[in-house]
Amino acid sequence: MNTFNHFNTTDHPSPNPRHFNLIRATAAAALVIILIFLTAGSGYAADGTWSGATSGAWLNAGNWDTVPGSSSDTGNTDWALFGVTNNATVGINMNTTAGNYYLGAIDYTNATARNIGNSSSTTPGVLTLNGTTLNSVANTIIWHRTTTTLTIQASQSGGGTMGLALGNATDNIIQITGSANVAISSSISGASKKLTLQGGGTGILSL
Repeated sequence: MNTFNHFNTTDHPSPNPRHFNLIRATAAAALVIILIFLTAGSGYAADGTWSGATSGAWLNAGNWDTVPGSSSDTGNTDWALFGVTNNATVGINMNTTAGNYYLGAIDYTNATARNIGNSSSTTPGVLTLNGTTLNSVANTIIWHRTTTTLTIQASQSGGGTMGLALGNATDNIIQITGSANVAISSSISGASKKLTLQGGGTGILSL
């Protein structure tokens, strides 16, 4: 003979819905805290895409979706994407940045010759490229993939001088996958730092 245990609903009342709501709220709060922690610890650096809608001033927020680079974060790895022809001469005001600006890399895709230099007539400066991963290549500081020349200028018309510092301890790679050149007239610094040219493009690197 089978024996069944009878479940007495009076001894085991139904859970209070408010308890479930409290559990859901607690779980949701915990998830938010976890996401904030992961985001804060990820070290993600936002890209900056040039529009040149306002001027040729690098530090003008109206010229970017997000201004890439930093005057204080020496390890900055943002990369600046130039994909439009607007305002082909771009100036970093080194007077505003106290003479230093840090960036991951420059990604150059637009079909107009572009010059990047120091727009300050009073303060010389140094642009440090720390490298980032572009085109699946780590430690890239410049990726040139178009048909016109990209120039990093030592001296910009109406501005002051600008040096270029190699910031990556492993390698500092310039990729040329396009048919035009990368010209660096700025003085290059970075003791014991490697500078490497690679890519299957026909353009040349001139220093």
